[in-house]
Amino acid sequence: MSPVEPEMTPERTDAIRGLLMRTLRNEPARRIQLRRRRIAVWAGSVFLVAGVATTGAAVLLQGQHVENTAIVQCYSSQTPNAAGAYPGSSATIADGNGRGQAREALELCGAMWEQGVFATSFDPTVPNNEPGAVPDLQVCVMGDGSAAVVPGDSNVCQAVGLAPLKE
Repeated sequence: MSPVEPEMTPERTDAIRGLLMRTLRNEPARRIQLRRRRIAVWAGSVFLVAGVATTGAAVLLQGQHVENTAIVQCYSSQTPNAAGAYPGSSATIADGNGRGQAREALELCGAMWEQGVFATSFDPTVPNNEPGAVPDLQVCVMGDGSAAVVPGDSNVCQAVGLAPLKE
């Protein structure tokens, strides 16, 4: 059996021609509408990202108080290691009652720098290590409310993604 082809009558030809003309007339309008929609979506996305970034920056730039005084992180660098963590050491700033102050965190980490703890040549098994140089240190506040002492200028907290200490 051979397939039966529809007969091309003048009415059918006119209908096909009319459909083709409507499609050709409407196509530019569809493209324009689609382009406008894409531009609106992209512009909205840009404004959304800008708003989130502005809000995030405002939160980061806002100073905070140290809430968790049981521990302090003493960073030895502003640059994270390969695992994404910042090198350094943890220490406690709390007394027997669990109280401590951010000022003590700065003193404690400064003493660790003085003792050469963050020097590459430091050996914990040797009683007398070379003394180290103490860089400018800033107290920052970590997400859990604990203090982090970071070497650097007054903008270092934002650079490492922490909140500055609220005086």
